[in-house]
Amino acid sequence: MSLLSLFIVALLTICYYVIDLRTLTVDEFLSEYNVRVLELSNAAVLASWRHTTNFTHLHAKLNDDADAAEASYNAVAYKTAKMFLERKQRGDISLSYDEERQLKKVGAASLVGKERNELSGVMNNISTTYALAKVCVDGKDPKDECLNLQPGLDNLMAKNRTYDILQEVWVKWRDNVGSKVRPHISSLITLKNKMARLNGYSDYGAQLRGKYEAEGFEQQIKKLNDQLVPLYKLVHAYVRLKLQQQYGKQVIPDGGMIPACVFGDMWGRFWNDIYDIVEPYPNMTSVDPTAQMLDQNMTVRQMYDIANDFYTSMGLKPLPPRFFELSMLERPTDGTDVECHSTAWDFLDGKDFRIRMCTEVNFKFLEVVHHELGHIQYFMQYAHLPQVYRNGANDGFHEAVGELMGMTMSTVNHLTSVGLLPKTRPAKENGACSSS
Repeated sequence: MSLLSLFIVALLTICYYVIDLRTLTVDEFLSEYNVRVLELSNAAVLASWRHTTNFTHLHAKLNDDADAAEASYNAVAYKTAKMFLERKQRGDISLSYDEERQLKKVGAASLVGKERNELSGVMNNISTTYALAKVCVDGKDPKDECLNLQPGLDNLMAKNRTYDILQEVWVKWRDNVGSKVRPHISSLITLKNKMARLNGYSDYGAQLRGKYEAEGFEQQIKKLNDQLVPLYKLVHAYVRLKLQQQYGKQVIPDGGMIPACVFGDMWGRFWNDIYDIVEPYPNMTSVDPTAQMLDQNMTVRQMYDIANDFYTSMGLKPLPPRFFELSMLERPTDGTDVECHSTAWDFLDGKDFRIRMCTEVNFKFLEVVHHELGHIQYFMQYAHLPQVYRNGANDGFHEAVGELMGMTMSTVNHLTSVGLLPKTRPAKENGACSSS
């Protein structure tokens, strides 16, 4: 099919949406919207998947086109839904509770023309820069290639215990990525705020907070944070002491903050990988089963099988048959540029659910596998609902489900039950419970 033919088909399709949606009843409109938006969303997710699992200019263009088609239809649907809500407000029509709720969630106004293209370009530049950036560490064998974030730099930050190298990688990553994306971030904020205002919000931050549908949301979060601060300060002080013993007071001084580069994570947010430094009872058998996983020659596929069994043991849904065929569970070995950031994908057709992750055989990734399958479980449980109800209650709740599953599987009892920890373990470290 020629480009002209494709353009004519696209134009006729958009015209059909405009004419058709405005002549339907509320019930017909919601039914029509659910069919059409799922088709367009599926196409957009497929295009995004192709783009992030094989970065090419063609895939970037196809991804942009699919996003534009979905956004165009959603903009029309948003205006139509708003029209029905305004008619209800005037008393011209009546709506059931569910109809009104769905109409409030239908579609979204979007930027058009130059601004839409600019937003698409900005987001593509940021994601591509982040995914493809590399850092070369001084002193590294020049014959070796420099390291991507995942798994190379992630592993270096997790395992290296030389402060100068950790600081060097931390700074170089930010210099390499931050300097390139900073101009785009400024444009992104401006464009996202403008789009949020088109949808009735004061700015993009208000739109994100609006998902939580809670009065005084920021005050609630502050109250929770205030409750956690005393415990956090105790944990922080203990970790600071252990890191000081590792690196010395010239790096980790008494009191105050800890350099973020020593937490074993590129962002200093997860502290799991410095457990060997901060472990409170080092003479006890480790609760990290990585050694056992390696001794058993465990494969990445087996890690997902363990996680799948974890969910089905609770009476939840098993992974669909094509999950393993369609997912990207390891970094490709053929040199294809991919984004490795661990994510779960819902293709919105009720049967295609995938994970994109450069999984490695260790305990940290086993936890992440369980976390991501928590999202997949959420997608499968909601697959029969209208499109507007397929998201989680809010972003935080979706993540909480994944985190809960990750924490639950990491208990000693569960790890022992699946053969990753020995059944006989020391009851306590000598002197650990002695009084003073």
